[in-house]
Amino acid sequence: MRFNPNGTQVLVASNRQDLKVFDVNSGALVATLANTRRGAFSPDGSVVVGGDYKHLMIWNAKSWEVLKDLPNDTGYVTTVAADSMHDVAALGGSESARLVKLTSGVQLATLGKGFTNFVAINSAGSLVFVYTSRGLAIWDAAGRLQCLKPGNSYYAMAISPDNHWLAAAPANQLTDVIFWDLPQILASCSSGVGGSSNSPQN
Repeated sequence: MRFNPNGTQVLVASNRQDLKVFDVNSGALVATLANTRRGAFSPDGSVVVGGDYKHLMIWNAKSWEVLKDLPNDTGYVTTVAADSMHDVAALGGSESARLVKLTSGVQLATLGKGFTNFVAINSAGSLVFVYTSRGLAIWDAAGRLQCLKPGNSYYAMAISPDNHWLAAAPANQLTDVIFWDLPQILASCSSGVGGSSNSPQN
């Protein structure tokens, strides 16, 4: 599930069904987004970006009209991060993660191979965080790898709105959440590509 920025609507994904938009206060179904099985609101709440195994869809988040219906031929979409201000989206898929231009769907960079559980773009639009079967990778906006922490022992990840904390849910430890200080991770990456040495906090 993904909330819009002001918390009034939520996107709900379910297995093999199109994404649904619900009003939080009333619980009413607002829209069903065809050809969109995973998606996310842009930070300003103006659009929803998502897709399935054939489509990359961009929706107007007020009228729920289709703004773009672009081809997707690199596996099905598993997770999305949209940045309409910088005209980019990070798309996680079943085969790889990609950085694409929103207005055209043109691929700007490949952000790792393998099944993608998590993508995020920082508030400045300068960094992209990707968690694939290879591990957690941090990329710059041009698609250059800044840091890689190998490993595939996490089910899900999230970055706090202030870009300070990275939270992760470890595999086979369903009651645990691990937190990393994101500025420390970025500082450890500044000297080149490598793993982060700072310890997580439970």
